[in-house]
Amino acid sequence: DEQVHFSFQCIPDLQSLADSTGPSSPNGNGDTREDKGTPSLIVHLRDGTGKPFPVNIDLNLHGIYSKFSRQAHGTIESPLVPTSIELRITEEEAMVGQPIRMQFRILEPARSSADAIKFAISGGQDSCWMIAGRIGGMLGQAKTLDVIGIPTVAGTTTKFPTIRLLVDGDEPRDVPIHCKYPSQFKVLPITQHVSVASALRAN
Repeated sequence: DEQVHFSFQCIPDLQSLADSTGPSSPNGNGDTREDKGTPSLIVHLRDGTGKPFPVNIDLNLHGIYSKFSRQAHGTIESPLVPTSIELRITEEEAMVGQPIRMQFRILEPARSSADAIKFAISGGQDSCWMIAGRIGGMLGQAKTLDVIGIPTVAGTTTKFPTIRLLVDGDEPRDVPIHCKYPSQFKVLPITQHVSVASALRAN
């Protein structure tokens, strides 16, 4: 099956929106637009014979309307307070491929108007680490996040797994993070390999 993707650009007139909306609107969210049904995007295509035909695509613009309304009335959410996080590793060195325990400690909880904050942990720059364990989900009231890190490159590295916090909602936003990492970590190469050899004897 063939798929065709369409996009459109929506440029609001914030002054007109501010004049036509307000906190006293009937629906209580600052939107006084008349309900004229679901907005749609009409795309004109041509079939294999060159005959034109329209395609009517329904659009869900509720989130966009709400954002523009807040912009028009100056009610955009204030910037999030940066969160302090520290990555702790008990070991000072490990061999390539050796699992080690890591812990992200949240020193200053993320504060925002939204309670739902998601987290995601990745291997960091240049994929020097593989990560296992609970690497994503809702943060909730957690103060620590424990994962298993597996180094993939030998040598002394200053690159470590990273964590991202995201406020969940209609308009997800990244929480600024000040993260403290160990100064360095030594990754030793694998020097021994265990192998089994067998020989076939011809009769």
